Amino acid sequence: MTTISNTDLSPLPAGQFRIYRREGQYAQRSRAENARLFQVGDYVVECDELLRVSSLKDEHNNIQGLVLGYAFVAASTEPLSSRHFTDFFSSTDQAHSLELLFEQLFGAFILILNVDGKTYVYLDADGCLSAVYSQELDIVGSTAAALLAPGEYESRFRRDLYARLDVAHEGWFPSGLTAHHGVSRLLCNHRLDLDDLSAERHWPTIAPVRSSNKDASLNELAAATRDNLNCVFTNFRPALALSGGADSRALLSLSRHRREQITTYVVNPGTTNEDMDVCVSSEVARRAGIKHKLVSPLPDDPAIEKRWHFRGGHAMGGNIARTHTALSHLTDFDTVIEGFGAEVARHFFWRSADTADMVVTGEMIVQRFGMPVEQELVAATDKWLEHVPRGNAFFVLDLAYLELRSSAWCYAQSYADPSLLHFSPFISRRAFKAMFEMPLSVKNGLPFSKEFVLANWPELASIPYNKFGDYRDLIRVGRKLTKLHLIQKKLRKVLAR
Repeated sequence: MTTISNTDLSPLPAGQFRIYRREGQYAQRSRAENARLFQVGDYVVECDELLRVSSLKDEHNNIQGLVLGYAFVAASTEPLSSRHFTDFFSSTDQAHSLELLFEQLFGAFILILNVDGKTYVYLDADGCLSAVYSQELDIVGSTAAALLAPGEYESRFRRDLYARLDVAHEGWFPSGLTAHHGVSRLLCNHRLDLDDLSAERHWPTIAPVRSSNKDASLNELAAATRDNLNCVFTNFRPALALSGGADSRALLSLSRHRREQITTYVVNPGTTNEDMDVCVSSEVARRAGIKHKLVSPLPDDPAIEKRWHFRGGHAMGGNIARTHTALSHLTDFDTVIEGFGAEVARHFFWRSADTADMVVTGEMIVQRFGMPVEQELVAATDKWLEHVPRGNAFFVLDLAYLELRSSAWCYAQSYADPSLLHFSPFISRRAFKAMFEMPLSVKNGLPFSKEFVLANWPELASIPYNKFGDYRDLIRVGRKLTKLHLIQKKLRKVLAR
């Protein structure tokens, strides 16, 4: 293990955390400004003041764990607390007891918990608050920005791979990789043992069985999503992101019973490339009779974009580095509701020639990312495949989308803009279980999001999805054809086997 000086840590970025041994090499350093210190077993958890932390105490009032962020018992909308761990604390198989509790949870959270005599880090169902770790440096944290001192952040930065994966545009680092040598990402559905910083899968450990009942499958997903929405509406003042797509409209339709509480918003970047979302969402909101806000980004500022990339550890990119500032206008709200996670219910990585019994390889998955076939990515993805439960190819591809793209791409930016809380009601153990068990006929038929709109708010179903419905759609296609990086990515996906 590399030994570094007690001062060789970065200032703790806003809303972030790190974990190190109570008797280890970081123990005597001064805590970061605006940070709070907590102890779980043999470990110190250092958290910036913007990150919510709640303690989990046993019957003797001893701290056995922490909840970072927000976790809720979905059916009751209650914040997760010590009393929900009564069975867990008394169990002789705490790992199993915790899995049963996970089935009930929703939120954006991390659990740091003593389980069966050891201390582990658990993510929520999609890793909505990310975590990375370095076995070399013996430390865990939210991002590389929380782990590495400025000089080390630069020296470990993988500039060549960052460029080859085109991360700056809309790429990411999949399969546990990050933008920095010696720093690994904890994937959702994996827990991290703080003793040796080894990660292992804790769910799913067996492949799901496909349902033969379409209606029951859709009803279960709708019920799980509606419970998650209720958690947000009950505990916060939310604004619901509404685009021109089906997923945000599905969330709106499932929130119809909360109609008086709903305010939707759309980011209006002021460019012709995003005018479709503005136009369609405005019509949906008008038809629904709800409040709708158009929020525009602040003037371009290279310093803000640089800070955004740094706070995420340079682990993903895209136009959001500029447009995220639009959310600063949502001053009447304390959280936003987003539609991430729904893609797991669609055959995002499937191809028309796929069969259930085909062999899925690391190279195949990397190709379906739309990325260049880098051998390091292939090797890391092959390693991930070694621990995937035996199941048919369709399940493996869906699990790959959840863990290697959705978790690592979307939520690498968890802490990049800590000014608002973000919740995605399609994300929970219960919801993903329903998605994995969906009949293939649902996957290949009318998208479930559109089914939800038809069933819950049919007046909104006649408005086109992701298009104007007139000549302007041809203009949008023409604009996309001028973007070389999008063409290259599309071609790689088309040619992927």
